[in-house]
Amino acid sequence: MQQVVQGYVHENHFMGVVLVAEGDRILLQQAYGEADLEWHTPHTLDGRFRIGSLTKQFTAASILLLVQQGKVHLDDPIRTYYPDAPAAWDQVTIRRLLNHTAGMPNFTSLPDYASTQRLPVTPQQLIVRFRDKPLDFAPGTKMKYSNSGYALLGWVIEKAGGMPYREFLQKNIFAPLNMTETGYDDAATIVPKRVHGYALQDGKFRNADFIDMSIPYAAGGFYSTADDLLKWERGLYGGKVLLQESLHIMLTPEAKQTYAFGISEHTVAGHKRYDHDGGIDGFNADMIHYPEKQLSVIVLSNVEGIIADRIADALGRFAMGENVILPFERKEASIAPSLLNEYAGAYTEADGTQDVITVEDGHLVLTSGTRKRPPLFAESETRFFSRTMDLQAEFHRDAGKVSSLTITLGGNPTIAIRH
Repeated sequence: MQQVVQGYVHENHFMGVVLVAEGDRILLQQAYGEADLEWHTPHTLDGRFRIGSLTKQFTAASILLLVQQGKVHLDDPIRTYYPDAPAAWDQVTIRRLLNHTAGMPNFTSLPDYASTQRLPVTPQQLIVRFRDKPLDFAPGTKMKYSNSGYALLGWVIEKAGGMPYREFLQKNIFAPLNMTETGYDDAATIVPKRVHGYALQDGKFRNADFIDMSIPYAAGGFYSTADDLLKWERGLYGGKVLLQESLHIMLTPEAKQTYAFGISEHTVAGHKRYDHDGGIDGFNADMIHYPEKQLSVIVLSNVEGIIADRIADALGRFAMGENVILPFERKEASIAPSLLNEYAGAYTEADGTQDVITVEDGHLVLTSGTRKRPPLFAESETRFFSRTMDLQAEFHRDAGKVSSLTITLGGNPTIAIRH
C-alpha cells in the first residue's frame, strides 16, 4: 500500500494523509508532503482538511434523523420548509433533493459563480442565487448532481431542527461520535492544525483560490481529519447514527441509479462498495467503504484535483484482493496512426448507453453518453489506457473489421457493440 501511495507522490505530486482500516485494525496510516509549503510544515496525521462534498453524507444523515423524530417526511415538498419556493418547485421533494433527481440548477455551475465565491452569504441569500433559474429537468425524471439541492437541505435542517445547520450536526452527530476534530470551516476562526490548500499548475504549486466557506454550506462546508472520518464511518455503518431502516434508505439508490442519499453505491470487481469524493478549492478528499470486510479507505489531500480519488480507489481494490495496475505503471506503445481511425465510431452498450470514439491530437478519446473522458494512450495495437484515471479500452475484430469495444472503468468491464 505504501508503494501505491508513493507512486502517486512521485508521479502526481500527492500531498496529504491516507488511512486504511479493516474493522478496528489499522492497515495503513501515513502522512505525505507538506501542510504549508511556505513554512515547509510537514503533514501530520491529525491535520484538518476541508472535505468538500463529503459533507453531503452528514447532511443526508441529519435529514434522516429528523425523519426519525417525525419532524420531516421524505416526500414533503420543499415548499413546506421554504415558502418562497417558485411554482416550478412544486414537485421538488426532500427525497429528490437527497438523490439529485429534483432538477435543481447547480449554483457552482452558474456563470457568475467564480466572481462571487469570495463573498459571504447567508443560507437564504445563497438559495436566492438559484431560486429563479429554470429547473434542469422535470423533478423525478432524471438524475443530475447538484450542490443547490444540498443547500436547500441545510435550510430544511435549520427550520425543522430549530437551530443553525452547524449546531445541529455538532449536537446530533459530531459530539455523540466524539468527532472533536471536525467542524464547519470559517476563515476568521482559529482552527488548530488547519491545512493550507494548493493547486498544481504546469507542474508547480500555487495557493488555491479563496472561497468564503459560507458558500459551500450544507453541500461542502466542513473540515475534518482522517481519524474523525474513520469514527464517522464506523459509527454510520455500525448503526450508531441511524436506525437500521433509516441506514438502509440512506444507502439504497433508486432503480438504475448509483447515488443514494449523500453516498453512492457501486459494485467493483464483484464487491459492493459505498463511496463519495469531495473537491473544493485547494483540496480533494475521498472515502470508500466495503461492507463485506468492513474496510474503510480515507484519503485527504491539500492539492485540488482527483488524485485522492485515484489513490483511494487503488488502495480499496488492492485491499480487496484485486490485481491493481496503476496508470503510471502502464507503458505506452508506438502504433500506426492509421489504426486510430479504424477504431473511431459509435458503439452501444447493453443498457443503451452510447459510446463514441474520436481521434483528437493523435489520441483516441472516449465519450460515454455526455461524459467526455481524458485522452487514451496505446498499450498495444488493440489496448488503450488513461494516464489520469482507472480507464482502459480494448477493441475487438470480427472478420477483420472492428466489431466491439470493452471499456473497463474502475475494474468493471462493459462491452459496447459497434453500429
